Amino acid sequence: MGSVENQNINKPDIFNEEDEAWIHSCAIVTSSVLPMVLNTIIELNVFEIIDQAPAPEVSAAYIVSKLPQTSNNRHGSSALDRMLRLLATHSLLTSSTRKLENGGYERLYGVTKAGKLFIKSEHGSLASFSFLSSSHSYLGCYIKDAVLEGAIPFNKAKNMSVYEYMQKDPELNEGFDKAMSDQSLILVNQILKHYDGFEGLTSLVDVGGQSLYRPLPLQDYPPTSLESDSMIAVGWVSKPSAAAWKGSNGFVDNDLKFLVVQKKKKRGINFDLPRVSNNATSYKGIENVEGDMFKEVPNGSAILLKWILHNWNDEDCLRILKNCYEALPDTGKVIVMEMVYPEMVGTSPLSKYASQFDNTMLMGFGAKERSEEEYKALAMAAGFSGFQVAFYVYGHGIIEFHK
Repeated sequence: MGSVENQNINKPDIFNEEDEAWIHSCAIVTSSVLPMVLNTIIELNVFEIIDQAPAPEVSAAYIVSKLPQTSNNRHGSSALDRMLRLLATHSLLTSSTRKLENGGYERLYGVTKAGKLFIKSEHGSLASFSFLSSSHSYLGCYIKDAVLEGAIPFNKAKNMSVYEYMQKDPELNEGFDKAMSDQSLILVNQILKHYDGFEGLTSLVDVGGQSLYRPLPLQDYPPTSLESDSMIAVGWVSKPSAAAWKGSNGFVDNDLKFLVVQKKKKRGINFDLPRVSNNATSYKGIENVEGDMFKEVPNGSAILLKWILHNWNDEDCLRILKNCYEALPDTGKVIVMEMVYPEMVGTSPLSKYASQFDNTMLMGFGAKERSEEEYKALAMAAGFSGFQVAFYVYGHGIIEFHK
């Protein structure tokens, strides 16, 4: 048998096309372990421990020393190191090696910008969304029935809609509420930094605006958003078919529903279902109005639809948009905030993110994410004469439909 040096052996990172095809496919098949590991790391506050450590990178042993010790587990560092290594392969952590005095090596880990998004913070986090995305309620959905029967998989699996199911599952309801609000904090702060489309408005109608507000301190908002003469009210999500999104035991009282910035008193309308609007907290400059967006929408110089249209099929979207059109003055506009699906199939992170979210909407709501051209087609079909994407942030388009 020849020596290793004389054998034609592929090194671990050198592959031919067949190798790459196999590895790529197996990585997809085994990808279900990633959210389980990620949620474990989030639950143990590992991102926070690393971020607050005295050095940019720390070892698994250091992290374990900061965890509550429930048993004398001498294998804890090894188990944690394997999890951290997985997250490093997905660029949530940095990784390097350090030589030890005994001649061995240990890996060190730091938090990347992507990893920092999972640090729990009053300014928003993706941690709660990670838990929601792997929630038990989505398991067992009959995805094939969307193809074979045109059914909504979640409805088929649970014999009820997502909205109805969450009324029966307070834990899921709370998780959904928090996941949406935590994401919204991150997204809306970026929108307020870059988007000037709220300037000059005399009134703003937030459709599906929800029931409560938790304003951030004014110093936490970008200076540009405070220079507007108009009130800015940015809602986070619409759950228009829900019977009662008011929570229980005071949960909603502590949860984000709006970001509100006000310099001069202008008219803001929080528009939602009666069962939501009737439980809305009063806030200066905001009028809570009850109603159904499929029947009519209150008048305003602009109407905000944030994370609304992706919950509905094209026919329902047209009903909503036509009601918005009727509620606007001749110079009015609808401001749509939604993920924008790339037109062409690609392998970029955005393509994967958008496609995965699109399939999530298919499974849970029978709805979909849309491309820029699809949003333009909806706008024109609803009667709008102007369409523009003002800018993109985090894969979302801030889109204006002009009357």
